[in-house]
Amino acid sequence: MGEFGNVQDRLEIGALNQRYAFHFDFHEIEEWVSLFTPGAVFDESEFDNPLMNGHEEIRAYGNHLTEIVRHVLHHMTTHHIFDMTATSARGRAFALIEAVLNDGTHARTHVVYEDRYEKIAGTWLIAERILRKTIEPETIAAP
Repeated sequence: MGEFGNVQDRLEIGALNQRYAFHFDFHEIEEWVSLFTPGAVFDESEFDNPLMNGHEEIRAYGNHLTEIVRHVLHHMTTHHIFDMTATSARGRAFALIEAVLNDGTHARTHVVYEDRYEKIAGTWLIAERILRKTIEPETIAAP
C-alpha cells in the first residue's frame, strides 16, 4: 500500500472523523453511535467519565450528554492516520470542544483522540477512541 496507504481509505477515515463531530454537535446520537464498531471501546477516563464498551453504553453516554448540553461544537484538526492496512488503521486527531450547558455554563476542552479504525463490509468505523487531555479544561460559570 505504500507509506501513506490507500488514498481513498485515508479520505474515508478523515470523513469518518468529521461525521463524528457533525452528528454529535447536532445531537444526532443514533447516527453518531453508528460510526463505532458494535464492540467499540470509548474511553474518556482521563475526564472522570466511565470506560464504555459497545453501542449500548456509548449510546447511553451520548444521550446523557445531549440532556445536559445545549450547544456543542467540535473543532477537529491535525488528523494523522498511520499503521494502515486494507482493513485497519490507527490515528490521532486534536479537537477543541466548545459547549454551552443547559444551565448557561460555558465549557472548553482541548483533547487528542487516539483512535483505532476497522473497515467492516467496506465501511471504516471507530473501533477504539481514547480521549487524552492536552490543555486543562476551562469552565466559565453562567452569568
